[in-house]
Amino acid sequence: MKTFAIASAAALALCASTADAHSWLVKPKSRDATPHVDMEGTMGCPAGAAQAPTSFAAGQTIDVSWWRNNHIGGFIRWAIVPKGQESAANFDNNVFYFTCRESGPTCKPNMPGKKYNKNGGPGDLSRYSWDMTEAHKVACGDKIQLPNWLPKGDYVLQWTWFGAGSSFDNFGHAEVTYRSCADIRLTSGGNKQKPSCPKFVGGDRVTTAENMSADQCFYYSPNNKIPKGQLKQDNNNYKQYYKFGKPQRVIDCQNKARSMDEYEYPAETSAVEEESDYPIVEEESEHPSEEESEYPVEEEYPVETPAAEYPASVHSFNFTEIDA
Repeated sequence: MKTFAIASAAALALCASTADAHSWLVKPKSRDATPHVDMEGTMGCPAGAAQAPTSFAAGQTIDVSWWRNNHIGGFIRWAIVPKGQESAANFDNNVFYFTCRESGPTCKPNMPGKKYNKNGGPGDLSRYSWDMTEAHKVACGDKIQLPNWLPKGDYVLQWTWFGAGSSFDNFGHAEVTYRSCADIRLTSGGNKQKPSCPKFVGGDRVTTAENMSADQCFYYSPNNKIPKGQLKQDNNNYKQYYKFGKPQRVIDCQNKARSMDEYEYPAETSAVEEESDYPIVEEESEHPSEEESEYPVEEEYPVETPAAEYPASVHSFNFTEIDA
């Protein structure tokens, strides 16, 4: 029995260490298949030459995917600019879509036969599950609709991962922000008016498993805005930092649009959402509530040096937020 326990612990450690490998945009094909860290919130596109574009029509609904790699919760931001205009500011001004990071029918830990326990830990089928397999095996993804208000031409699609937790198996630490870019071509132009707010499509692995409302994502709080630096909180009480909600930019824009009676896009159920096939072991009286308020920043958070294949600076940053 003792031998089995030791072997099980070793297997968990191996799964954690091999799969905590960060991620990048897989589909459509990104400029390079490498994770790129954006600690300062100033990256437009990572280094990498432009590639032959993938062709789509304006307004087309397309499949998108990336690797889960052990990280917990979070959001994906989608932005698009004409080719040759890939600055961070231009992307920030042309955000058109947000999805949940853990969305898609294949975005599930490799734990066949286990019952879902929302109060479990990383080795359980829970909110905080590891992949329980090698890196780059558990694919997350969604369907997004490309803008239907742009003229035909060559564009660059930016993928931004933010609001995820669990950095190098530290569940109390935020995972850093990652960026990828993909070259696309719109073969036809759109004829619609640009909406006042980016579209948000909620629903992820956790909301599906727990039969919750799909107008939200599970994420590491308070990072529902793209942060600078890396927030590190208490590993011993990490569950308190994970919440359900929307990206702050969506909240702010919807509130402003409602006040002007111009709001166009209510949140939708994810296009790839499935009914839960996990029976829930334990129930709680209520779910964590969404936080919508700004929060003061009074401390500096050290930046963890990423792995060798994606170097970043090693000095400390103030943990602040940018307009995501």
